Amino acid sequence: MKQILFSLFFVLMLGVLPAQNIVFHSEWEDSLDKEVLRDRLIVEFKQGTPVASQQLILQLVGLQDAWRLPYPEVVIAKIPREVADYRELKTIIAALNQYNEVKLATPFIRSQGPNPVGILSTVAVEVDNEVAFQQLLAFAERNHLYPIYPDAYMKNIWWLTTNKYSGYNALEAAIMLNQSGLFGFAEPNYLLTPRTAAVVNDQFYSRQWNLQNDSATSFVNGIIASPDADMDVDSAWTITTGESFIRVAVIDAGVDTLHPDLVGKLLPGYDATGGGSNGYPNLDKPSNAHGTACSGIIAATANNGIGIAGVAHGCQIIPIKVFYYIDTVYSGIPLNDIPYSTSQWFANAINWAWRNAEADIMSNSWGLDDIYLQLLSGSPALVEEAIIAAADSGRLGLGTPMLFSSGNANTEPIWPSRLPQTIAVNATSMCDERKSPNSCDGENWTGCWGYGLEVSAPGVKITTCDISGNKGYTSGDYTFSFNGTSAACPNAAAVVALMLSVRPDLSLSAVRYVLGSTADRVGGYNYNQNYTAGTWSNELGYGRVNAYKAVIGAQEYTGHNETGIVDVAKNNQMLQMYPNPLQGGQVTLSFDLPASTKAQVNITGFDGRTVYQQDMGLLYDGANEHTITFDKILAPGAYLVGLTTGNQTTYSRLVIINQQ
Repeated sequence: MKQILFSLFFVLMLGVLPAQNIVFHSEWEDSLDKEVLRDRLIVEFKQGTPVASQQLILQLVGLQDAWRLPYPEVVIAKIPREVADYRELKTIIAALNQYNEVKLATPFIRSQGPNPVGILSTVAVEVDNEVAFQQLLAFAERNHLYPIYPDAYMKNIWWLTTNKYSGYNALEAAIMLNQSGLFGFAEPNYLLTPRTAAVVNDQFYSRQWNLQNDSATSFVNGIIASPDADMDVDSAWTITTGESFIRVAVIDAGVDTLHPDLVGKLLPGYDATGGGSNGYPNLDKPSNAHGTACSGIIAATANNGIGIAGVAHGCQIIPIKVFYYIDTVYSGIPLNDIPYSTSQWFANAINWAWRNAEADIMSNSWGLDDIYLQLLSGSPALVEEAIIAAADSGRLGLGTPMLFSSGNANTEPIWPSRLPQTIAVNATSMCDERKSPNSCDGENWTGCWGYGLEVSAPGVKITTCDISGNKGYTSGDYTFSFNGTSAACPNAAAVVALMLSVRPDLSLSAVRYVLGSTADRVGGYNYNQNYTAGTWSNELGYGRVNAYKAVIGAQEYTGHNETGIVDVAKNNQMLQMYPNPLQGGQVTLSFDLPASTKAQVNITGFDGRTVYQQDMGLLYDGANEHTITFDKILAPGAYLVGLTTGNQTTYSRLVIINQQ
């Protein structure tokens, strides 16, 4: 690793500096422009900072939480915009350093190998004599590079520790020490870029852009995908691929129980239509492959050398047939391949799934537009009662997450996805857009969006299982163009399966919160409304789901309230603010304290600068309120409000729309 730093930087530096003049020359930044990556940073937070607070700080500085390492405990943050040079990169680092919770932010450098190299906080220095050691101590003292300590195994190796008060990061410190000519070498502690290659050998994995989309995915018609417009499933697999005790009920047209990529993934099924098929589909129309396609997205077998890999391929499927396709006539208009069912079938399917099969999740790629709702044989209230019962009593009282397609009708989400007990899922393109006729895929349909939408997920040209042979969509066992919110729903349902694999104790409310709060706010839409799980847009709801962040969020989950992201690690100090969004010069903070303590409130802006700070003195246990009157007009935007009591800080978001 030593060769990396020498080959990249030291050959660029001219001359040897005197020992007493170990400084960093500004012109060296021009050389670093060529070698430092401008699209990511390593961010280290103080121990105990809640993940939700870390994510909010990154968002306020304009960064995205991309990857987390348990040890060293750092976050790899993406920079979604173009950074001009190393100097601008350092301004972003400076903005991060304004937050008390940030210990240090450091850059990445290019290497001679395939992966970039991250710079951590420490510097290894080879010290050969007493004079050099004294110079090292003096250098460390001048630049606050503490602690300094000997290597546990290698003689003459000493470690310096940088921090945000040092003035120099570990890369810059290493360059200065090497150029001094006093030491054998100096180099920072390196972190190889965390990058997950395809960890499965399935035949069509490279086509599964919903799992990993690096813009190299092959599409017909010259479609060029946007890098990372996926659910980061490959990253989530570094934590879990799903547990076999998690059961996903696919309530649909039935599932091909003989499909080679699904055999071994299927539990005993149910035919709610009364056909006695135990969940096997009808074979008279190609569209009856619908449920098989949904099941493949969720749990197709991985690493078997054929077909595809399911998002949660460690989990199991409960196949439930609740409709089949028919030809019919409505208002004199012939309609072909229309899914036919009854309210009793739907209600029976839902009730059987949570009562008899003990389903942990239900994936429902069906629903009715208002114009067709009257075609449903029976009362919709019967189905809604079954949904309410599953939400209230499923999973031994935790509530069963029921994900539904939002619909493909360019309206607000259709029934029953719009019900408060369900999770409505819209479709995104491979360019992280809301699916519409104008999205990059070029297909002429639109997912339902607007009020009632929860999240979105990939739903265009999804590669998945087909009914075996020539009875499904194609003449083979797989289809490469499964479309619609029908495809988005099982993608999101499978992410929930991964979440419950690491935290099976999550309630339905917790699942909704984590799924929404960890979604990526993509597409450039206006996420200007605040609901339980954070900012929300009409187009994509809380955003496109992110499997990796959702799994991390599930692991870290300790609670939530109805006002947004807060730290409730000890079930106390729940910070609420009103009015929020704020239009005016006063906001009231409301919170509970478990014991009398001194308190301080700190508000920071997008650039990391403190805009308001006040020591509130000693507060008593129980309910507290504190009104802030701003002495100056604050610019519209998002602000991070931190309430500190003792060693605990609770965060929430304050949105200012206009101060008058």
